[in-house]
Amino acid sequence: MNGVYYMSRVQFFAILGSVVLILFLFWLIRRRRLLAEYSLLWLGVFTVFLVIAVFGGLLDEMARFFGILYPPATIFILLIIGIIMLLLHFSTIISELKRKLNELSVRLALLENQSRAGEKRGSVGRTGAEPPSGGPAAPDG
Repeated sequence: MNGVYYMSRVQFFAILGSVVLILFLFWLIRRRRLLAEYSLLWLGVFTVFLVIAVFGGLLDEMARFFGILYPPATIFILLIIGIIMLLLHFSTIISELKRKLNELSVRLALLENQSRAGEKRGSVGRTGAEPPSGGPAAPDG
């Protein structure tokens, strides 16, 4: 032809979908619903799909390189790899949060133990005439 490249309808919607997902990701970060540190992997996955959508022949080349006879199946393999990466990333985050939770639980138990021990020491030297709070005595009832 005359060197003009016309994209297919599938390619157009793939590019549009990738751009919408990237914009949605930035919207989530901006609204503080997603931390930037957790969004990097998502951004990487969406960018890979945008590149594949823009350069349509790249999918065929990747399929040929990996020995895949049906090039669209390469997309599913990339999706599976991306999902595994995301799951591994989130598993490490959950493990770190669980470790921090256990550490905080131990600290809380120690503080509660110290607080109880302090209350017991403070009440040993008091007489029964005044309440521990220093306020008026409760009526006997």
